[in-house]
Amino acid sequence: MKEGIHLKKNESPESIETFLKSKGVEHPPKIKLNIFFMKHETEEDAGFVLKRLQDNDVLSIELIGQNEEQIKFLNQVSQNGEPDLDGKKWAESINFDKFYATLINGLKGLQKPIISFDLHAEKDKDIIYDIAGSARGLKPDKFSSYEENKQDILISLKKFIDAQTIREEVIGLNIKWEVLQLLRDNPGLKNKKEIKILFAIGSAHTRLTGIAKEQGLDITRDFYSWPHDMDLLSSMIKLGLYKGSERVDEQNPSDFLLFLLFRTLGIKSRDIKKQHLESFSEQERKELFDLYKSSSSRGDFSKLFKANSKARDVFKDVDF
Repeated sequence: MKEGIHLKKNESPESIETFLKSKGVEHPPKIKLNIFFMKHETEEDAGFVLKRLQDNDVLSIELIGQNEEQIKFLNQVSQNGEPDLDGKKWAESINFDKFYATLINGLKGLQKPIISFDLHAEKDKDIIYDIAGSARGLKPDKFSSYEENKQDILISLKKFIDAQTIREEVIGLNIKWEVLQLLRDNPGLKNKKEIKILFAIGSAHTRLTGIAKEQGLDITRDFYSWPHDMDLLSSMIKLGLYKGSERVDEQNPSDFLLFLLFRTLGIKSRDIKKQHLESFSEQERKELFDLYKSSSSRGDFSKLFKANSKARDVFKDVDF
């Protein structure tokens, strides 16, 4: 695993303003980075980002595998609000369709620059490949046994955390360079005394606060909710990012498999609570997995799941 970016003892980080001066920006504005640790599943989640953007000058969007065409598209939407640009179609291609479709629609005509500190499609393709490959392993596999699924998911989760750890380090290095490019692309921003950048990123990535500070940035942070409640998978990813992926071995693998089974039904991560998982014995978990194996589609599994009296009772207050 790639080593982290860390300052030596007693070493002070170079401020981003000093960095910008060294790159030819004579009188750089003060850069304030406001990190919003968000969820990115629903229209409501996008609304929280848009609301916070009102008090900021620039949005940095979470976008693994970004390319010039995508960033150009987002800026066209923000600057021109062109109605013929189909945000939903593009958003569906990057997984979180409801979130991104709502976000893109809300950006129309705001005339605020859109950037991304995230991994670049070509430059960071090896890391993206590792993230995508391990993420595919975070799904129940009908062609493997219950026990094999439990072990395979732990292996994939550790690989996913290792790849995300590297991703966070790369994001930290990208911030200064993206801000420099922002000023080059938007000369009018150089006349501002202060530029406030809203950096919207998933809630598991709170380690980025420290990484960004080590890059000499003035940071504030905000959360979609407080106390900072997180689902099982996000909590484990966050723990692994801070403490190392080996912490996964301390967890109960059937919890993760059950959580992922529920997700295949379309139950949102945020709606899968600890008490839901604890309601099922190990034997009952295996029986649910067998239902999944025997199903021919998600719709079929949903019917079988809802026909199970225990499952139906546990999730009686959850829509899916």
